[in-house]
Amino acid sequence: MARVAKEIDVGASPKRVWDSLVQFEGYGAWTQAARIRGELKPGGKMDYGILLRRGRISPFYFNLPGNVVALEPLGLISWEAGLRRVLLMEFAIHISPRLDGARVLQSVEVSGPMARVIGRHLGRLFGAHFDCISGDLQERFGGGSQFNGRRRGKPLRVSQP
Repeated sequence: MARVAKEIDVGASPKRVWDSLVQFEGYGAWTQAARIRGELKPGGKMDYGILLRRGRISPFYFNLPGNVVALEPLGLISWEAGLRRVLLMEFAIHISPRLDGARVLQSVEVSGPMARVIGRHLGRLFGAHFDCISGDLQERFGGGSQFNGRRRGKPLRVSQP
């Protein structure tokens, strides 16, 4: 199993951050890093597109169809993509209140037999993706105590037992 997480502070209320993250049609207004379509309810189908940029190839969205697993308004959205018993990716976004705004934790756990083969690669890919989303959130809302005009956040954690 591999796990990647990125945690940042933003200078907006948890409600404002939540509204930006769950209004899928509005992503284009604040980030190009992701494109999401689907039903925002437990068991709902969703399509999570990650913008990939590779060398000379034109940027494109790599789509991960999945299912919403949990939804706790103003606090948590989680979904899974992949194939159980082969390669399963469990994504989550947690939002928690702070005195000066909100803390946002993005994470993904990659499990299954294929995780041993490509887990580290996916960790780097999703880590870079989380960095983009985090930077765009901080640009949109300000970065709380960590923001000084650059993308900031706690160091990326990649773990694989």
